[in-house]
Amino acid sequence: VEETYVEHLVERKKDLLIDGSFDFSADTTQWSEEQSVLWESGDYGVMGSRAAGALRLNLNSPELIKLYYPQRKHKALARERDLLKRYLVPGGVFESQTEYDDKFLFCSIDFARSLMSYDQEVTSVEVFLKDPSQADQLQKQVQEIVGEKFEVKNRYEQEDLLFKTMKTEKIVLFVILAFILLIAIFNIIGT
Repeated sequence: VEETYVEHLVERKKDLLIDGSFDFSADTTQWSEEQSVLWESGDYGVMGSRAAGALRLNLNSPELIKLYYPQRKHKALARERDLLKRYLVPGGVFESQTEYDDKFLFCSIDFARSLMSYDQEVTSVEVFLKDPSQADQLQKQVQEIVGEKFEVKNRYEQEDLLFKTMKTEKIVLFVILAFILLIAIFNIIGT
C-alpha cells in the first residue's frame, strides 16, 4: 500500500493494530544472520492476527516471513523457479474481521510490486469520501469515466457476502421473534 493509505488507515483505525506499527520502512539494508538473507529497506509488513498466529509470528524474533508468488510470465507452477521468493520483516499485527485477519498482509507498494513483477501498473484504487452519502453518485460518475473495462464497487458491493449475511440474520431474527410473539398470543387467548 502507498504511504498515504497507511496514514489514512492509522488515523482511522488505530484500534486495529494490536502489536508493532504500520511503519513499512527502515533506514538501511539489513542482514539476517539466522536465515542468511538480505532484505531492503521498506520490506516490513503488518499481518492479520489469525495468519500471524498460524505462523507463530514473533515480532521480537530475527526470523523473516518468506513469501512466494507465481511469476507472471510462467504458465506452470511445477518447479520452485516458477515462483518468485521475497522476504518480509514482520513489523506489526492487526485485528479486525476474521476474514481479513486470515488473508491480509499490508506491505509497502514497492515490495508488493517487486513480488508480483509489476512496474507501474495499478490493480485497484480506493477512494475515501468526506461525505459517504455521495458514494452512489460518485460511483456512477467514476464508472462512466473508466468505462466497462473496469469494475467500480462501493463498500457494500466489495463486502457483498458480509452484508447479505447480516440482512439474512435480520430476517431470520424477525421470523423467530414473530413466531415467539404468535405463541405468546395463543397462550394468552387460550388461558
